[in-house]
Amino acid sequence: MGASLSSGRDNDELVDLLTSSKHIQSPKVEAAFRAVDRGCYVMEGFTPKEIYCYDQTFRDPDNRHIHLSTTSIYALAVEALELERGLSFLNVGSGTGYLSTIIGNLLGEGAVNHGIEVKPLAVHHSYTCLERYVTQSVTFDATALAIPTFVLGNALHLDLGYRQYDRIYVGAGCSKTIREQLQKLLTEAGIMVIPCEDQLVKVKREGDEFHVEKLLPVSFMRLVTEEEEEEGEQKERQTIRIEAAVPSLQEVCRLKIYRQLGRHNLSKISELGLNPCLEEFVAFYRDPSLPSHRERIVYETPLETDTSMEEDEYLPLFAGRFLSEDEVEEIEEHEDEDDSDEDDSDTDNESDDSSEMGELAEEMGEGEMALGAAEEEME
Repeated sequence: MGASLSSGRDNDELVDLLTSSKHIQSPKVEAAFRAVDRGCYVMEGFTPKEIYCYDQTFRDPDNRHIHLSTTSIYALAVEALELERGLSFLNVGSGTGYLSTIIGNLLGEGAVNHGIEVKPLAVHHSYTCLERYVTQSVTFDATALAIPTFVLGNALHLDLGYRQYDRIYVGAGCSKTIREQLQKLLTEAGIMVIPCEDQLVKVKREGDEFHVEKLLPVSFMRLVTEEEEEEGEQKERQTIRIEAAVPSLQEVCRLKIYRQLGRHNLSKISELGLNPCLEEFVAFYRDPSLPSHRERIVYETPLETDTSMEEDEYLPLFAGRFLSEDEVEEIEEHEDEDDSDEDDSDTDNESDDSSEMGELAEEMGEGEMALGAAEEEME
């Protein structure tokens, strides 16, 4: 009986349990949890009882990098962070990206939403889940989500003088010493929720002082320390700077069209009679087959993967991680090989470039005319 009461049959029932148990207390947090289906962040083959359990962690026995904390702890942490639109957020140990996406719905479009994770396959999985959420979820709203950027690295290597955050969540157990190091990443009046010495605590900064409030006893896996990282990988420490994700002009235009049309009209794009080029431009979030779709979702954050590689060899090139000298040399060698292959075809390509540019200009002109006509119709 107890087990059945702690699990829902779907995401809405899970959120119902969280609200009835008072883990979720505010309407905006409830809406954010309803907007992100927990089932999008696990692999296939699991029952709803395993996925939508609010008081147990989720672990995939076949994919040890896939791990979700209990939703009750996530809910309590989100409430404690006192999130508002436009704030900046850092998720230390971002894992699957589930919590980052929930919080992204509270921060709003354009806000800084960063996650950092030491497991390469977890970072890859988080981008896969983000793409699934953006292209398949009926609750996705491009004008309301601060799209997360996930980077590979150890949070203890972050450059403390480069960027600070209004809100921080840490998803791994820490000592008091590590907590004091991470809290330096907070802005003034910033808030951090972190498991420290078997207690989930809320750290609030006021000027140069940090006030610590205990929330509840917890048990988390420990954060990977610098000493453990050096022993396990024998890598030289590299300071990490997470660059801001700057949307392209295309993305800015697309979001403006979204706001003009309204969320409920986006499902009826095909009925608006738009130019096919413009229709594809507006609808690309819903069509994962479009070229470079994953990169465009994350504002062209580089993502190079090779699923045949072992986990300890897996080194995708994510924004925010400095490359080692060996990696740079390997990339340069590949670029030199590509350059030599392209030399023979340069002459043929030059004659095609001008015609392609002309066709592109014509398509852009047609798109602008169609957009103007659509705006006139709406007025």
